[in-house]
Amino acid sequence: MGDEHIQDFNEQAIAPVAAENKKPGMPASAELCQKLFGVSAEGIMIADIKSKSLIRANPAFCRMFGHEEADVLKLGIAGLHPPEALPGIMVGFAVQASGGNYWDTDVPCLRKDGSVFYADIHSSRTEIEGRSCVIGMFHDTTLRRRSEEALQAQERRLNFLLNANPATIYTYRASGDFKTTFLSGNVVSIMGYHPEDFMADPGFWKGHLHPVDAARIPAHMETLFAKGEDSYEYRFLHKDGTYRWMLDKSRLVRDESGQPLEIVGYWLDISGRKRAEEALKNSERKYRVLFENSGDALTTSEPPYCAFTSGNAAAVSMFRAKDEAEFLKLAPWDLSPERQPDGRLSSEKAKENIEMAIRLGSCRFDWTHRRLGGEVFPAEVLMSRIELGKKILLQGTIRDITARKLAEAELVRLHLEALERSRRLEEQAVELKVQKALAEAAGKAKSAFLANMTHEMNTPLNSVIGFSEVLADQTFGALNDKQKQYIGNIHSSGRQLLAVIENLFDLVRFDSPEAVASPAVFQLKPVLEDVVRLSGTEAAARGLHLSVEAPPDCQLESDEKLLKQALLLLLSNAVKFTPPGGRAGIRVQQAAAGVELSVWDTGIGIAAEDMDKLFQPFGQLEAFEIKKYPGSGVGLFLAKKIAEKLGGSLRAESAGPGKGSAFTITLPGSFK
Repeated sequence: MGDEHIQDFNEQAIAPVAAENKKPGMPASAELCQKLFGVSAEGIMIADIKSKSLIRANPAFCRMFGHEEADVLKLGIAGLHPPEALPGIMVGFAVQASGGNYWDTDVPCLRKDGSVFYADIHSSRTEIEGRSCVIGMFHDTTLRRRSEEALQAQERRLNFLLNANPATIYTYRASGDFKTTFLSGNVVSIMGYHPEDFMADPGFWKGHLHPVDAARIPAHMETLFAKGEDSYEYRFLHKDGTYRWMLDKSRLVRDESGQPLEIVGYWLDISGRKRAEEALKNSERKYRVLFENSGDALTTSEPPYCAFTSGNAAAVSMFRAKDEAEFLKLAPWDLSPERQPDGRLSSEKAKENIEMAIRLGSCRFDWTHRRLGGEVFPAEVLMSRIELGKKILLQGTIRDITARKLAEAELVRLHLEALERSRRLEEQAVELKVQKALAEAAGKAKSAFLANMTHEMNTPLNSVIGFSEVLADQTFGALNDKQKQYIGNIHSSGRQLLAVIENLFDLVRFDSPEAVASPAVFQLKPVLEDVVRLSGTEAAARGLHLSVEAPPDCQLESDEKLLKQALLLLLSNAVKFTPPGGRAGIRVQQAAAGVELSVWDTGIGIAAEDMDKLFQPFGQLEAFEIKKYPGSGVGLFLAKKIAEKLGGSLRAESAGPGKGSAFTITLPGSFK
């Protein structure tokens, strides 16, 4: 309704408000307005601008707000709207107070039950008996809003389907330049371009086709216009510079007269499928090469009848067929004896294995086959379910195991022989155990004898040595030179014999299980110096120079007494085998393997071929007939025993005869 009509209606509607009781003689136009006011489907109200109170409301207005007229007139403008909408309403009143009109859409309104609805409001100012009033028309927009919301939801769903769909939806003209008229937004993710790129340039799509595929487009267009639909595959240049395979399905839409109207369809990226198809082709080619060149006999058969569909050269040869054509006339049970070794029919058992391979994917079993000439042979068969394209086939891998069966029989024979040998060895082990017990008893008796003999010899020998020392001191009278020489020989020989006896005693002691090391932390250098001091007299007599090389204040955790004894044995050995004027000593260092204590000398050295003879009990490198150096051959063996008792090892090194030697004890751990 225009502003001039609103104004005219206002003037006519004021009369019943100003003189409601003067209906008789009312002008025809006023009476018409009064009727319109009452029957209007739009809500109409009249309100005082100053007090914001309602003066009049038609039935449609009352129904709209859910009130009776008497009740709605008591509400005032503030009662017609929720609080958050009142500021805008008040602005409208201010506009009308200054003489303007007010128009607004979707204004929130408040019903009696508290629910909110929306209305378009069109109002204007009027004067009633000197009062500034507003007459307003309310149009309920609830249905319109619901329709708009439903339409928006439908558009959102459509956009989601278009953009989430893996296919790009398109439409383009069915004549002229065939320009694209619509393209779904997901074309960006599929082809890399925006819809505007296609719609702005009619030649954009064709210009990005692979040249080979572009040449086929006219034929597809003819099919589309002839049959009304078509589908084809082509390569399209993606924005990243690579060609993508696309599936294009299109339909021609005609108008009521049958004239072409537009073309609709979709594009789908099938590059993955194309790659899979190419991979399958390559796989089939590789399979065929492997199939034909395999050393095993390979066959294929197609369920459910399972007659052979192919056989490689090895299969044809294995069964003595003339060629593959003859082989393909056969079924698995044709190449088997009537019954298998377990007595079952070959045909029945073969079908069971086939069913198992189909159900489980594979089945491996031993089988007795028969060549076309009648010769039977044992075979191992692997039957596998395979897929070639859309076909389900069974591949049989057949291996002649005649040689294996013979080998297994030989293994059984060898196993029986081994069992017999094992039985005899067990009997020998029992005998050896008895002999070992006898040997251990004899060893114990020997150790007891040596210990007792050592003790019995030690007592008189100490007396001989003691009396020779008394005589050498000339306590009971002077001795001539000859007597001194003889007494010196007695003393020296006694000392040597005592050393041999003590070594024998130690040898027996270290063979005993009770002999254990007692480790403790001690200062190392004083021990080394004491070893040098004890060997000093003999070294001085031979004109040798002894030395000690060790870190100052180093401590070691070991059995001090045993270590000292081992070093003394080694240094005495070095002094004995070093010519007059030579040098010997003890050198200590920390190595990766542990603490190394080396006793070295510049003596006669050791030949390479004699290294293996060292550390043997009672062994010496000199022949007895030409022996120049005294000794029992126990010292090095005993030193090695002590090193092992301490948890370490002893090794010998020499550059050769005349070049000296070194004996190194290696103990685990490091300096403390």
